[in-house]
Amino acid sequence: MEKRAVHLKWRLILVLHLIVAMVVAAVAVGWIFGTQETTEASRGNEEQTDDGYFSDNSNTVAKMSPMETPRSPFPTSINEDVFLQENQTWTSSIGIMASLIIPEGKRLVIEEGTRVVFGSLDSTLVIHGELHVLGSPDHPVIMEVAAASWNGIEFSHTAIGGKTAPYLDSETFPVYSGGSILKNIELHRVSNGLHALHDNAPYIDGLVFVNPIINTGLLNVVGNNIFARNVTSHRGQTTVSFRCDATSSSGGRVWLQEWDTSGVSVNMTLFERVVIHNCTVREASIHIQRCGHGTLSNNTLEDTGLVMDDVDYVSLKHNHISGTPLHSSWAISISSLGPRVVIEHNEITNWNQVGVPGISISFQPHAPEVFLFQHNLFANITAHSVVQFRISNTSSTGCVRFNRFEGTMHLQGFLENEMISVVHIIEWPPLGYHLSQNVFNVNLVGNNATLVAWDHTAPSLNLADEMQLDATMNFWGSNDLEEIQAMIYDGMDSTGVPVMAFQPFLTGPDFSSMLSNATTNTPTAPSASSVPSFVPSIEPSLDVGLETSMFTTKNDNIFASRVDRVSQLVHHPSQRLRRTQKQRQIALFLEMKSSTKETHESLG
Repeated sequence: MEKRAVHLKWRLILVLHLIVAMVVAAVAVGWIFGTQETTEASRGNEEQTDDGYFSDNSNTVAKMSPMETPRSPFPTSINEDVFLQENQTWTSSIGIMASLIIPEGKRLVIEEGTRVVFGSLDSTLVIHGELHVLGSPDHPVIMEVAAASWNGIEFSHTAIGGKTAPYLDSETFPVYSGGSILKNIELHRVSNGLHALHDNAPYIDGLVFVNPIINTGLLNVVGNNIFARNVTSHRGQTTVSFRCDATSSSGGRVWLQEWDTSGVSVNMTLFERVVIHNCTVREASIHIQRCGHGTLSNNTLEDTGLVMDDVDYVSLKHNHISGTPLHSSWAISISSLGPRVVIEHNEITNWNQVGVPGISISFQPHAPEVFLFQHNLFANITAHSVVQFRISNTSSTGCVRFNRFEGTMHLQGFLENEMISVVHIIEWPPLGYHLSQNVFNVNLVGNNATLVAWDHTAPSLNLADEMQLDATMNFWGSNDLEEIQAMIYDGMDSTGVPVMAFQPFLTGPDFSSMLSNATTNTPTAPSASSVPSFVPSIEPSLDVGLETSMFTTKNDNIFASRVDRVSQLVHHPSQRLRRTQKQRQIALFLEMKSSTKETHESLG
């Protein structure tokens, strides 16, 4: 009896286990079939609405609600690329295990608020056809990854690039007219950024890089028409590289506007026209080389230098540059062989770079037909020199005028007795260029530092007797003649260096009356026997006046010489005054006085 009871007990237990197993199996089977039916129904609905999400590889694409967090958005682990079979419009979130490929002749439109989630490190959005990303500022399109990072976006040689309507000025961003467009899109944890190497760059209006993991550069674009506005990135040290398609006969254009980036250096090469407007760039550099036109306006460069190398037409206006450069030696470096260079209304403040010029201007082997360097502000700069000029002999005209040098100028070179100055002249044309109507109101710090200095080593200065530098109508920070003389290094201090004519000079730093009469027209090159024609007529006030106790006569070889400099003035040890040179200057001074006296007697 006991054995029967035991056997019955075990049979009951086994039956119970079987019943539980059957119930679990039934639930599982019902769930699976129910899921499949739901999936089929949803696919049927998608076919009716012509969404086409599952038209190619249904095992690697999954729809999600816009609010769903895509922890694991893939129904299977099959790692295959997705090819669009027809034109599609996406309006909700999409998960893609591998890469998404838009074939030639196909177009993908992604509406605002859509999320595209890639699944692997090798995932790439490849465009052979056309891509329209149409996000809005409040509901951007987001492309992200379920892994650590993804490759990014690549436009192939068959992709259709962005197009714009014709534009007339450099202030208004060109209007989109067709082709691929990226509008208000966020790229999260992208490793290779956006690449378009076949003259088919998309029109960009709102592109944000969130936590980029950069391997090859944020943007790498080759093309003839590149337009990018509202680009933001604030992580890592990377580059943006734009190069014109060399096969183009008409020349290319690149236009960057309203960027806000940190650690993103910009390089542009071979374009006919480059426009950078209203951008903020931090901790980087901007390098424009071998281009026709370069226009930079209303930009803020923090810890960022600007280099324009071999650019024909240069226009720098209303830019603010400050800080300590991380990837550039200069605040501004301009090298041009073109016909016109205009640098005006810029502010370079609190710049710190020991041993090199803050601003370097080099025109070799010839200068532009027109050079205007005016209405700029330089304040609190640490450098070898604030502005350095290397301008070859030329018959063109140029003005360095209406600039303000203020605050503390800490000038320091690498060598112990190196020549350092606020304005450092290495080469200067004999006629047609003027250093006039500027304000030097600075606290000068540095051994042997001067306000303006000719570089005695310049090879072109062997014609120093024929060269004349008009430095009249400046405010030198003092009305004392000897103090002004001490702050200028020229032919009075060394043989083989031209003498600088600095009289008449302003007696105060406020030249608002001069500014009101100033003109931005091309200056007229004066003859050697005339007073510079661009000097405006001003009425001296109690604060501003002209020092005219000594003045230039009509003798074209005589400038206003100076009285002998006092012995306590500090000069470059290797550039002490030579006796014969000083005697020559005294003779010229006496000759000038005699000529002036004869002129007054004849007028009387």
